[in-house]
Amino acid sequence: TQHNNIFSQEIDQLNEVMAARDVPRRLRFELRQYWHEQDSMRKISMYYDSVSKLSPMLRREVCNFVHEDFIYNLPFFRGIDCITDLTMGFNFAAFGQADHFGELWTVYVIERGLISRFGRFGGEGTTWGEDFVLDDITLCYDATAFALTFVEVLSLPKDTLVEIMSRHPIDRRVLRK
Repeated sequence: TQHNNIFSQEIDQLNEVMAARDVPRRLRFELRQYWHEQDSMRKISMYYDSVSKLSPMLRREVCNFVHEDFIYNLPFFRGIDCITDLTMGFNFAAFGQADHFGELWTVYVIERGLISRFGRFGGEGTTWGEDFVLDDITLCYDATAFALTFVEVLSLPKDTLVEIMSRHPIDRRVLRK
């Protein structure tokens, strides 16, 4: 497929750059491994690009089907009708093993991989940052996570939530409760 051809070309370019820069063998291996892991992120990006081109009704059906598990695991989103806008508002990111990541006023959902936070482990479906709905930063927990493996996460910053809720006043009232 075209995706596989592009991926192969990118790997070839990466190998050429590493050879030209005389990158150590161990680091070359890590870079190629990370690049392979990133391939799933490219597919997710293609999915969102495709979904954004659908009619509103089809987009709603696809988003509800694909994302209902994690959306309804976030208790403050229960009873909200603007699920499509919420799921389209999430960002995707990937982190390599041993990366630290996480920002205040952002909710996170692990799509793939393992993390550690405050001495506890989390895998697929793990969420944190639910305190992003609060206005007082002193009430928020540290959002930093440590990637134990390659990790793919969805994240929704508070400013994106506020913007989405401004278009859905009824849902905004449900969320405030």
